[in-house]
Amino acid sequence: MSPLSVAKLSLQSIKVNFEIKGGDPLTENYSVLRPEVLDDPEGQPIAQKNTQFIQKLLDFDAVIIAGQAKSHCVTWTIDDLLTEIQAQNPDLAKKSIYSRIALRLW
Repeated sequence: MSPLSVAKLSLQSIKVNFEIKGGDPLTENYSVLRPEVLDDPEGQPIAQKNTQFIQKLLDFDAVIIAGQAKSHCVTWTIDDLLTEIQAQNPDLAKKSIYSRIALRLW
């Protein structure tokens, strides 16, 4: 079996989960992980970060983030994920610095 056939079979067995962003009309969601604004001017919560999805991403050995708008959606998602990694596991954050460098080079 050719390497391409093996890759195709591997991809066919992957379960895909779609994450919908931007469900709250009171705030903008550039990142798929959290809205830009979490609280209204009075300090009341209007939205929350997607902690379940964040944890799911952190459970993987590698994550590929892709999208149409590198300047907004992709950049904000990577930045939010790296912020979460820094908060939860600073040693892992040091290894993740290559994501920021690659994004700037792209």
